[in-house]
Amino acid sequence: MPDDIAITLSASRAQPPVGGRPIRMRQPPAREVLDLPHRPGFESDVLPLLHLMAAAEAGDPGAMYFVGLRFLEGRGVAKDVWHGARFIETAANAGVIGASFTLGILRFAGLGVARDLAAAYRWLTDAARVGYPGAEENLQMVARWLDQDERAAALGKKTA
Repeated sequence: MPDDIAITLSASRAQPPVGGRPIRMRQPPAREVLDLPHRPGFESDVLPLLHLMAAAEAGDPGAMYFVGLRFLEGRGVAKDVWHGARFIETAANAGVIGASFTLGILRFAGLGVARDLAAAYRWLTDAARVGYPGAEENLQMVARWLDQDERAAALGKKTA
């Protein structure tokens, strides 16, 4: 395994997240980031992560979602909510429903992204439309914070 792993998501392969800051990062040596041989069973946890990171770098939205979850949870990588939210946001913009749900939660809580109730409502609505587990309950919770006009505006609808 190489001592140094470089992960770069350029704006040419992945849509830059909201705010215009492209995802570009240089990882420290893998043994520092990935808890490598220090724990049992690393082959079953870390090696799939390396494959996910390579697929995310190649522009795979599903892989971006799972890499984002890893960063949010600190599983196999150093916990980094900001980078996790960027991966999740890129995946949600590409149509990954699980990422839409997660981004809705992140937007509501303001974790790794600015708190934006209208955006949270919009992302959770996308997930609820296809029956994503937990989306409807969370959508109703967010809806309590917005009036009818704000909910309509979040979905791009005009009110009378």
